Parts: sequence; structure tokens; C-alpha cells
Amino acid sequence: MTLLQRVSTRIGEAFDRRVPRQVPSFSKSLGVGLAFAFLLQIITGITLGAAYAPTTTDAWGSLYTLETRTLFGSFVRGLHHFGASATVILAALHMTQVLMSGAYRRPRSRNWVLGVVMLFLVLGLALTGYLLPWDQHGYWSTRVATGIIAEAPFGGLLQTLLLGGDDYGNATLSRFFALHTFVLPAVLGLLTVFHVASYLKHGPRPPRTPPSAPPRPTLPYFPYQLVRDLVVMLVVLATLAALALVLGAPLEAPADPASDYQARPEWYFLFLYQLLQFFEGPLVFVGTTVLPALGALFLIGIPFIDRNKSEADTPSRLVRVAFLGMLAVVGGLTALAIATDASDEDFQKARVAARERAELAISLADRGGVDGLGRVVLLEGLDLYHDKGCASCHDDAEVAAPRLSGFATLERAVAFLADPDGERFFKGTPLEGEMPESGLSPEDDRAMASWLMGLPAPAEDLARARKLFLSGECSTCHNDPEAGPRARGYDPKIAGPEIGGWMSYEWTRGLIRDATHPDYFGDVLTDKMLEDTMPPYPDLSADELDLLTTWLLAGAPGARL
Repeated sequence: MTLLQRVSTRIGEAFDRRVPRQVPSFSKSLGVGLAFAFLLQIITGITLGAAYAPTTTDAWGSLYTLETRTLFGSFVRGLHHFGASATVILAALHMTQVLMSGAYRRPRSRNWVLGVVMLFLVLGLALTGYLLPWDQHGYWSTRVATGIIAEAPFGGLLQTLLLGGDDYGNATLSRFFALHTFVLPAVLGLLTVFHVASYLKHGPRPPRTPPSAPPRPTLPYFPYQLVRDLVVMLVVLATLAALALVLGAPLEAPADPASDYQARPEWYFLFLYQLLQFFEGPLVFVGTTVLPALGALFLIGIPFIDRNKSEADTPSRLVRVAFLGMLAVVGGLTALAIATDASDEDFQKARVAARERAELAISLADRGGVDGLGRVVLLEGLDLYHDKGCASCHDDAEVAAPRLSGFATLERAVAFLADPDGERFFKGTPLEGEMPESGLSPEDDRAMASWLMGLPAPAEDLARARKLFLSGECSTCHNDPEAGPRARGYDPKIAGPEIGGWMSYEWTRGLIRDATHPDYFGDVLTDKMLEDTMPPYPDLSADELDLLTTWLLAGAPGARL
């Protein structure tokens, strides 16, 4: 008999088997729902793996592309994201149902122990999965979780093995990816086969009946229990699909190890996080090791604690009280962690800021993309704008400085030519009064701005703009942009800034580097005026200059008007 024939025979036997009349119920379908959720995780995980790049430079960008550019990408990722929580919930419910029916006793005790091990593997899959987006939440939540591991005996060694060194980087991501997509699913899948085979061998725990009672009436598995199994699977799929469509999987801003992000582990590890709040110093060992180990040993040891050989269909009082008590403690600690965070104003403000930054990162990635280093280019430029102190002048309404929002846009250039001393430009600055209004019509201002910026426009408009430039006051202060390469000395009598390539990449880059250079405002400003104007930035690296320039030429998104 071939392998395919054996599999087909086993499937047929599974459908043809009979179960006690009292057994068919939706509670008995929880295991099938769990297996279905795990299968869905495998299918969606393989799909996501085809688009995911497990490196710190590409991980966030690959998921951003999946979310925003790939057909059904956001939906599949949402199924996988919420499927992780569904798997944990169904595993806990299935374990509770099995325990309450006394199905951990012989000859099913080995299957119970196997189920407990599988629960730990499910939690391991959840832990290794939420680092993979390499966003703020995943990165910092993983740091919290691995920090808890590090407090246990030999935890430092385990943490180093997981991280691939002393810090989080490509080695960490590669190891978590390998564990999440290959090692843990393979082990869990193999154990699932043994678990199901053992269940089919021994069948469900039948209800207790007196020894003298006649044989229990039975029903065929198909259709009585199968229909219930299918309903549970459909409910699981419909729920996950609704969550994926309505909420979607979150993707926060790219991971920033230098930020002060306030992290929490995922909800299924919140009880451990809250537990550690009750222990300090040497007692941390109790929260990280002693109590979790006792809980795990209790779950594994239940069949050995309750050695009742009868056909009782309920657990012993000791097991029932201890198990329900453990569930109450886990649930209570989780609820306490959620309530504590909900009442923590600083934490809630941090969460709002994190959501806003996530939305900003997605928005700026849509406009400027992600570079080869995994950076959202415009977000990096905006961060530099704040880090270098630029915003302290250009965004502060109390400081006289040009407002940069819309920089290098045609609309802003037209407004500047029409009124250079306006609120958005030179008003209150040392340059106020140095440049007169153009005095042109709105149409001519638009043509002039297009010509100066090298933007596409009708040929007759560009020709008219150049004629207006040469015949008007513009040429008394500025060299003709078309007369030759931008260089000081074309006409040394000209004191105004060189405007060849006005608002171009190189022109803007030079302006950021040193606005006091003769090519810009050096010959216009007196020594006293130089004290109140934008200083040079010789310490800016070439990369920082490029990021700031790119950000400005994109219209300085995120800057205030």
C-alpha cells in the first residue's frame, strides 16, 4: 500500500468512526478550530514570506510595500496578525475544555503532555513573530520580552543566542525569522500529527456511565460532529477576515534603537510583564523563573497529580481549583496591566505619539519611498530638521524666519515673488526690505517662477519670463540664470544671490550648508545682519545634507506654515 493510499484510508476511517451520542458538541470542535487556525497561519505565513525580506534594511520596507502596493497584501497580513492571537486563544480554550472533561487521564495522559508542549511552541511562534516587521512596536516589545528571559538562570546565554550577539541587528532578525518560519512550525506541525493520531486512536472522553449500564449508543462522526467542526472553522475564518478588513495589521514607524519608545509585550505576555512589577532586586528571579516554572510543571504534571483511574468525566477538585486559579491569576494580571496602562497619562500620550508617527511614516513613505538603508527618506529628513534645531526658528511663530512648508513648490515660489516680505518669507528677518515685490500679474509671476525653477511651461511663457527678468529690476541684483554656469564673478557688480538653478537640488543643498556664502546672501548681509541670520552648518555630513535637501524639495512635509 502506497503512502497516498494509507493517508486516504486513515482519512476515511476518521470520517467513518462513531462517537458516543452525548459527545457531538461545539465545545468538542475547539481542537479542530485550533488546527484550522494553525493551518491558516502556515498558508498566510508562506504567502507573506514570498514578499518579506529578513534584513534590518529591508524588513520594514518590504512590509510597507506589501501593505500599500501588493494586491490583497494588507488582507493576508491582517489574517496572519490576528490569526496569531486566535491561535493562542483557541489553544487556551481547547486546553480548558479537555481538562474540564477529564480527558487528561490515561490512556490520554501522553496526549495532554504533548498538548502542553504544543502550547509553549505556539507562544514561541508568537514571540518570534512580532519582531519581524522591524517597526517600533515589534522591536521594543521584543526587547521587553527578551529582557524578561535574560533575568532567568542562564537567560543571558539564551538571550545572546537569540540575538546572535550583544545587540539587535541582522543576526537577530535572521534567527527570529528562521525560528518563526522553519524550526517552530516544523516541530509544531510534527507534534500536531502525533497529537491528532493519538486522539483518533483513543477517541473523545465518553461521559461517565455506571458499570452495569448497557453499551452507550453511538452516532457517526459524519455529519453530526463534522458539521459543528465546519461551523467553528467558518466562524474562525469569518472573524479573522472581518478583523483584517476593518482593523488591519498595524505597522508602526521603522525601528529606532535610539528612541524612548514605551514598549509593552503583546497581550498574551502581559501577565509576565505585570508579574515582574511585584518583584525587585534578587526577587526578580521569583517572577522570571520560579513562578512561571511552577505553572508549567503544574500543567505538565496534571495527569500525574490526578491519578484517578475511574471514568470520571470531571477533574479532581485539586486540579480544578488549581487550574482555574492559575487562569484567574493570568487573567487578573493581564487585566491589571491593561488597566494600569489605561490610567497612565504619560503612557497614553506616548501611544498617541507612536500612532501619529506611524501614520506620518506611512504618509512620507508614500511620497518619498524607502532608501537602501531601510530609512523612510522624508521622515529622516524631518527628524534631522528637528534634531539640528532648524524647527526652533522656522516653526516658532515667535521667531522671524521663513516658513518652509511647501518649499520648492510652484505655489510657494509664486507667492514669494509677489510678496517676499510676507509672513511666510522675509518679514522680520534681516532680509526684509532687501527684495522688492515683482509687481507682475499673477500669470507673469507664475511664468517667472516656472522659468527660474526650470519647470515645464509653455515656451511663450518662459520666453516672456526671461524678457521680463532682463528688462526689469531683477537683472540689477541677479545675474541672468541662462548666461552661463552659476559662479560668482560673472558680474562682480551684482550683489544679489545667484539664482541659476533656483530651488534645484544643488542650489538647495548649498543653501543649507552655508546661506551666508556669496552665492546666496553673503554680499547682501552686513556683519550685524549676519548675527541674526541662518548660520553655516559645516558639521553636517554629506548624508545629512542629502536627507535634508530631499526633504525640503519634497515640500518640507511636516514643517509648519
